[in-house]
This record gives sequence, structure tokens and C-alpha cells, in this order.
Amino acid sequence: HYINCLQNDKDALNRCNAAVVLGRMNNSQAMNPLIKALVKDTEESVRCAAIEALAQIRIEQVIKDGVADDRPILPLIYTMLHESNSDIIEKAVSALAVSPDERCVLPFIKMLQSPNQDIRHIVANGLGMISDSRSVLPLIHALTDESELVRAEAAISLGYLKDNQAVLPLIKALKDTDKSVRLNAVRALEELNDTMIIPNLIETLSDEEESVRCAAVSALYHIRENQMMNDGITDDRIVVALIHTLLHDTDYEVIEKASDSLQFCDDERCVLPFIELLQSPYKKLRAAAASGLGNIGDLRAVLHLIQVMKDGEETVRSAAARSLGRLKDDRAVLPLIDALKDTDTSVRLNAVTALEEFNDHRAVQPLIELLQDEEKNIREKAVTQLGNYNDSRVVLPLIHALQDTESEVRRAAVISLAMTEDPHVVMALIDAFHDPDEFVRSTIALLLSKNADKRVITLLERAAVHDPSELVRYKSADAIARIRKQGRYLIY
Repeated sequence: HYINCLQNDKDALNRCNAAVVLGRMNNSQAMNPLIKALVKDTEESVRCAAIEALAQIRIEQVIKDGVADDRPILPLIYTMLHESNSDIIEKAVSALAVSPDERCVLPFIKMLQSPNQDIRHIVANGLGMISDSRSVLPLIHALTDESELVRAEAAISLGYLKDNQAVLPLIKALKDTDKSVRLNAVRALEELNDTMIIPNLIETLSDEEESVRCAAVSALYHIRENQMMNDGITDDRIVVALIHTLLHDTDYEVIEKASDSLQFCDDERCVLPFIELLQSPYKKLRAAAASGLGNIGDLRAVLHLIQVMKDGEETVRSAAARSLGRLKDDRAVLPLIDALKDTDTSVRLNAVTALEEFNDHRAVQPLIELLQDEEKNIREKAVTQLGNYNDSRVVLPLIHALQDTESEVRRAAVISLAMTEDPHVVMALIDAFHDPDEFVRSTIALLLSKNADKRVITLLERAAVHDPSELVRYKSADAIARIRKQGRYLIY
């Protein structure tokens, strides 16, 4: 009905409405009628509606399939180049920019000379999407366009093209009077990843706009990361500049970006700046500093991180606990044990994880008490750690943990009990073989194959045939085979 209306109705308003509806219907069968209306309809309003409908259909195609139907490309290019109505030209350019191809390159380059800045802006964007080397020089020229919108779009498109011819023009664009142009120039230079731009990006850390400084920090960080991956050697100027920004920039977001970049750099020059940052009034910065000190691994940070374990913000205490585990200094054991009673879940979890690095027997009783924690992840972690201690105190608490409400905790208890040498363990595992969770039972079956007597054989033989879980039946049969292959029976 709507296709027929678009093609045959004498009322231009009806044809226009039909085109609008066909665009919303997103039906590929409407493509040819819409193209015909674009080319042949005498009414500008209908041609406009046809272009918008074609653009809408192509957008939906890109979203759904990643590619748009290319049938409208040539008609839209023709319209763009020969239409007299500037609104129609702009709509044609926009429709082409949805999913342009190489046929659009030369027409788009020509349209960079359009008196309409909106059209120049759109085609500058489109040329970046096509990634054709013929676009490089025209886009470089567009960096001097009178419109800041066009200059900004040209900059980001040059970043997409990744052609080294653009390096010097983009460096020059770092001094543009418009902040969006400078911002896009930084982002484009980051894509080009040329070491010659490092001094210019460092200079941009003094830009008056915080968004530009943030982008410069990010660009320097990624250049350093690429250097590390490719050569294993990094430019020292980057770390020095980022440390200076960390200590002297006045904008919170820039400082945060610098701290985020430095916390993974593993450079001892960051130790004292991070220690200073632990006193920041901003919790995210204190947390980033605490995390960074753990990554660097310098023992000068230990006492400062211990002090931070008393910070009023849980994210900071959590980061400090994690870092103390990485530093593995015995002075941290008691503060970490104290942190097992913290009111925040993440702090307790990171504290119990950190204590795993020490295997200090002073942690045994606090870990046993942690088996009553309300969070299953913490109970599971505590159960797992207790299995690492050859300490008679852990056996009964681990046996009690076989009754935990969470299957993950019970399974961890099975594994930890199997690591002990206590004679009560086999009977505890036999009793736990009736656990409702198949993964707990299958784990018990596997572990019983290492400590078996005739009671175990009977239990496993029954499970190998009658257990409702295929996994448990398989593990039980495998355990029996292992026991018989070993040819030994441990009698308790």
C-alpha cells in the first residue's frame, strides 16, 4: 500500500508520508521505490523524506548485520553532487555517512569545499570511516578550516587513518584555539603512536582545559604501554611528566587519570608521590595510590599502607590490604588479621587473600572464626587457606564447614580436609558423601581414592551404580579403578 502510494499518489504530502512510514517499517523491499523517489520525484519534500527513509533503513541494517545495503550509494552521491537544495544535499551526505564505501571518497573530498559547514563536518567524519589514503591530505587541509567543528572532525578522522603524514599537522593542531580540536588532536596522535610526539604531549599536560590534559595523560600512558610490549624499554620522560602532573595538577579528574596510569607502571620513582597521595582528600586517589604501591613492591610503603588500613573509606582499606599481601612483609600480618573483622566485605576478603601470602600460624584462629562470616566468598577463602596449615586446630572447624549452607564452601572444605593428615578425615568425608550437591560428592569421590579402606570401596561401588548424577557415577568408578591400581587399602 505505502509503496504504491509513494509511486502513484498525486498528492505530494501523501507520497512524503508514505516514504516516512516505509523508513520506519525497515523493509528492504522499499529500497528500490525509495531510490526511485529520490531520483525522479519532482517535490523536494518527497525527495527529502526518501533520503531520510533510506538513511533510517541503512542504520537499522548496520545495527542488525554490521553492513548496509549499497544500492542507494550511487543515487545518493549523484544527489549530493547535483542537487541545488542545501537541505537535501546535507541529508544525502548524512545518509551516505551511515556506512560509506570507497566510492564516496572523491565526492566527499569535493564536498569538503562546500560553503555549508555542517556538510563539511559530516564528510570529514565519513572520510575517517572509509579509511582511504586519498583522504589524508584533504583532511590535513581541513585542520585549517574556519569551522572548529570541521577541524575537530578532521583531527579525529586523521587518527582513524593512522597515516604518519598527519603527525606534524596534528602536533600543530595541539595549539588550536578551540579545545575540542586540541582534544581530538591528542586522541588522534595517540592512535598514531609515534615517539616523536612525546614532548608535544608532555607540553599539552599544561593545557588550560582539563579534558585535554586528561587525554594527554591517557595518550602518554598508552604510548608507554606500547613501548613496553614492543621493546621492553620505555621513555623515562613519560613517567617523570605523569608524576609531575600527579603532584601539581589542580584538577581532580586529571590527577585521577595520572594516578590510574602510574599505578601499573612498576617504577620506584612513583613510591614517594604515591605515599604523598595517600593523604589526598579524595578517596579514589588514596585507593589508587594504595593499589599502586602494591604493584611497585617497594617496602618503604609498608608502614604507610598499615596506617591506611585505618582509613575511613572501605575502598582505600581494601586496596591497602591487597597491596600489603603483595609486599609480603611480616609487619603486615597483625594489621591484616585485625582487618578480618572489618565491617566491609571487600576489606575482609582482601585481607584474608593477603594473609595467604604469609602462611603465618598467628592467622589460624582468626581464620577459624571467619568461618562464621556472613559472606560465602569469605568463608570459602578462609576454608581454602586453613587447608594450607599443618595444624591440628583446623580439622574440627573444617569438618563443621562440611555443613555450610553454600556448596562452594563445602567443596572447599572437602579439599582442605584432604590436605590434612588427621585420621578423622576419612569418616568425615564418608559422612559428607550424602551432600546434595553433585560437585561436592564428585570431589569427595576423587579424594577418597587417595585414602581408602573397605568402607570407602563399598561406598564408591554403590555410588558408581546408583548415584543420580552421571558426574558422580563417573568419578566414583574412576576412584575405584585408582584404588585397585594402587593395590593398597588404608585401614583406620
